[in-house]
Amino acid sequence: MSFLKKITIKTKLLFIASIVLAIGVISLIASISTTRDYVEKVAYFEYSSITENYASEITTELKELFNLTQITAQTVTTIKSMTKEESVNRSLISEILKLELKKRGNLKAFWSSFELNVLNPDDSKMVETEFASDIGRFMPSFYFEDGEVKWEEAGTEDSFAEEDWFVLPRKEQKDLLFEPYEYSYDDSDSNSPKIWMTSITSPIFFEKKYIGTIGVDISLEYLQNRVTKLSIDNKDKSGIFGFIISSKGGFLAHPKKELLGKSIFDTYKEIKKESISKGESFILNIKQNKKEYKTFFYPIKLDGVDSFWYFALNIPIDNIMAPVKELRNWSIAIGVIFLFFLIIVIVFISKGITDSISYLKNESKRIKDGVDKGDFSQLCNSEGVSKDFQSITDGINSIVLSFKEPLNEIISTTNDLSKGKEPQYIDKNYDGEFLILKNGINQLIDANKKIAEIAQKISNGDFNIDIKERSD
Repeated sequence: MSFLKKITIKTKLLFIASIVLAIGVISLIASISTTRDYVEKVAYFEYSSITENYASEITTELKELFNLTQITAQTVTTIKSMTKEESVNRSLISEILKLELKKRGNLKAFWSSFELNVLNPDDSKMVETEFASDIGRFMPSFYFEDGEVKWEEAGTEDSFAEEDWFVLPRKEQKDLLFEPYEYSYDDSDSNSPKIWMTSITSPIFFEKKYIGTIGVDISLEYLQNRVTKLSIDNKDKSGIFGFIISSKGGFLAHPKKELLGKSIFDTYKEIKKESISKGESFILNIKQNKKEYKTFFYPIKLDGVDSFWYFALNIPIDNIMAPVKELRNWSIAIGVIFLFFLIIVIVFISKGITDSISYLKNESKRIKDGVDKGDFSQLCNSEGVSKDFQSITDGINSIVLSFKEPLNEIISTTNDLSKGKEPQYIDKNYDGEFLILKNGINQLIDANKKIAEIAQKISNGDFNIDIKERSD
């Protein structure tokens, strides 16, 4: 460590200041990184909560629709059990469907499909009646169009025999939530457009036997409007949107209407079938149109229903990172200001130390030069240094004074001797070399006195004096 002795204190202070600044910069970077992770987690939690809340709202709405189909199915069962005649009043059932549809602004259609001969002994006799198929199957169906409730022709059995809305409820005989599909309520009109929709169905049982299905249709346009009205509490809403998909990946709602009914796997290559098959919430990184997104998925699940949907919230990475960047910028600004003031403080302290050291160096040289010339009157001025260094100036002055006092006594004594005066003994207490010098001077005074006595006796004519050479 001897090399440290060769380094000036100014260099050492600059080195220490550099280390302090480096530690400050590293601490600032670490703080920004920690804060970034925390804010990012908060942002993820916030958007996950928003996604969950909207999924919960849609789940609640679907539950209400399932309650409607289930209660209506129970109502039909009650009507049949209370009918004493062999034939059930079909008009009563159709009127219930029509009235319920009028109450609901979120439904496209309300319909029912019954097994043959469960409401009447012989449905073949009912072919010409309202809502009957070509073989007499009772299939009442009402739908909204242009703000009016209209009824749908049942059509022929061949026209719907393989349709999922007819086949699946009969096969599964349980509550179902359908994949999106296209449908037209008026096949007789070639200009009647097909509508993208989804359906909710509940089975009708009588004496533990399946006798039919109650179903409601929801247009994807309604779900589309439902999603686009979502209010995202964010300063910058650009690029933020929600969409709904089925468990098989079909788009039920999306800001781009052309995607309705299509598969999400064709649009977002990052999404795999296994991602949405579990019915669990998850987050994906998606890149689209050279822009990166975080997409939060939350399942829309209903008790007793196997299939499910997902509500997804698409958030640009820039939106998520906006508060992080803002906090980072503020942290950098505050950190730079802190480091700036730290530098000023370090420079100020360093200058105070180096100035004091330079002053002490100059003062020491001035005193040394004086001592070299035999001038012990020069003392160090303590006003030129900070309080921390005044003990050094006091120490230097103490050293100078410790030399000055004995030297002054020796000078005074030797002056007296040189002038023939009888000097006073040096009686002050000294140590070390000064003690030896003191004793020598006092012995010199003794010797001088003896010489004076001898000289006096000789001058008086006394020559019988024995002068001995000193042995010490």
